[in-house]
Amino acid sequence: RFRSTVINGKRTYQNTMKRLDMYGVIDEEGKLSFRNKQILDEWIKSNPGKKVMATFSEDRKKRSDLQNQYYWGVVVPLVRSAINDLGNTYTTENIHDFLKTEFNCDEVQTESGAFLTIPKSTTKLNTLEFCDFKERIQQFASEVLGIYIPDPDPHYKSID
Repeated sequence: RFRSTVINGKRTYQNTMKRLDMYGVIDEEGKLSFRNKQILDEWIKSNPGKKVMATFSEDRKKRSDLQNQYYWGVVVPLVRSAINDLGNTYTTENIHDFLKTEFNCDEVQTESGAFLTIPKSTTKLNTLEFCDFKERIQQFASEVLGIYIPDPDPHYKSID
């Protein structure tokens, strides 16, 4: 994000990208502090006169690599197999699109009263949101497809 250089004993940072993600804490009195405010100060100095956008959200861990491997290696193949056993030929990507539309979506109501279902990206899910997503799929698989999707093995370690 920043190229760090030491000139005459003083460290400076050069902005090497347009976006800056900062992590901080809001204390009990409601005061926001950042973990490394110097980087923010340098970014501000390197972008004079530019319009910026600030977005604040709770810092949560993104879904883990193991969760991702479980989803693509267990959940999607089991659902795909069950649906294709009904005489279909859907791809892994078709099944993923179906699952995120069905279990990870927003509903938007139009002015006419119609509802639109807009699928959200699963890559943006944090670890807790991913668990909820997985549980909804497991329930659907059991009740509608008549299959069992096991929970991930807590002792499994990725080879990566």
